[in-house]
Amino acid sequence: MRFRTICRDVGSVLIEAVGFVVLAFGIILTAGLGLFELQAAAIELQSIARNSVRSFVLDDSQSLPQLVQRNLSASERWRGREIDIRISCSPDCLAKPTQVRIELSAGQIKAEAFGVNGG
Repeated sequence: MRFRTICRDVGSVLIEAVGFVVLAFGIILTAGLGLFELQAAAIELQSIARNSVRSFVLDDSQSLPQLVQRNLSASERWRGREIDIRISCSPDCLAKPTQVRIELSAGQIKAEAFGVNGG
């Protein structure tokens, strides 16, 4: 009985190429979804900053830090997370007219907004 050795790799190139493409697309898709999630978080933090300043400028009976905390607690993504809040007013937060600037930062994500309280 004679045995023939099979030394052909005709079909394995196609399988390796398909495997590589699937792996590459998986990595790209995972990275892309992570970037989209980061972008969505940045947009939401920017919205919180803008809405807080807008609410303060239209009705200054509440303090700006309270407005920021209320808007942060209304957000499922940012509720309970540690966020650095910086508020600056020029010349003074209680004077009119005044320019109000708020900066929110959480890790890599930063957002800022400003408004003018003309009285």
